[in-house]
Amino acid sequence: MDESGEGQGRRPETLIRQELMEVVAKVEASPGYQSDRQRQEQVLSKVVGDNIIEELRGFLLAAQIEDDEFKKIKGEQNFEMDRESRLRGEIFERLVRAEFAQGTPLEEELTTLFHEPARFGLKEQVGKALRNPDLAFVELDEQTHVVRIYGAGEAKLGKLGKQVFKQLSEGGFKRGMLVIAEVVNETKDLDEHGLGVLARAGRLELDEHMKTTLVVPADRDENDLSSFIREGQFTKPKLQEFRELLENREKVEILKSSFGIKEVVAMTDLIMKKIDAVG
Repeated sequence: MDESGEGQGRRPETLIRQELMEVVAKVEASPGYQSDRQRQEQVLSKVVGDNIIEELRGFLLAAQIEDDEFKKIKGEQNFEMDRESRLRGEIFERLVRAEFAQGTPLEEELTTLFHEPARFGLKEQVGKALRNPDLAFVELDEQTHVVRIYGAGEAKLGKLGKQVFKQLSEGGFKRGMLVIAEVVNETKDLDEHGLGVLARAGRLELDEHMKTTLVVPADRDENDLSSFIREGQFTKPKLQEFRELLENREKVEILKSSFGIKEVVAMTDLIMKKIDAVG
């Protein structure tokens, strides 16, 4: 029992949010980076709910099942999932969504469809080749009943490798969104699939100038692309192509999260301890 009375009467999410801010405050800042504590608190207030520990525990359990199935398919029995790495990525994605997502029912339903087509009975129609963005930027024209997808966003805590290059390239998110738009537009009973918001909104269309937004940690140096890219994964021509893509602001916009890498690592360590304590 807390005899000092500290924390009594506070909601669980308030205590966890306070603990997270305390561990963040103890992190030694990277050179040239200064945290915006007020902004960080605002973002955490959107991320940390009553069941945050159970939600993230559930995420790890689901990720383990997914990895076990992958091992059976690929025959890679020696592969072990890096729980800390997977959890860091999930936490950073949640922070980015809280900070940059439009947060409308339309955007949320569309983003869920990107990630979980099976949930809506559309896995077969969507297929397996879909590259799923973490964010979708949409605009509804209520007169024409057209939903224009003008952007996709991806949160990346670590350095960028081949997979991200494919996602940001022409055949990545754009192709996946074209598939989704086609499936939605051709499905007549969206309500019965649980896509009521999309059913009422209208037809999906991709903006011809659709831009991809890349959200990186606050302490990444956007002027030093070597700090962004896993250069060893690329041939020299492909590396140059990737660098040119990241420098093209008409195609790729780079935004910074309010949290640095070390701060996300510190929060992950705390949350992992709480998850392990649950068992």
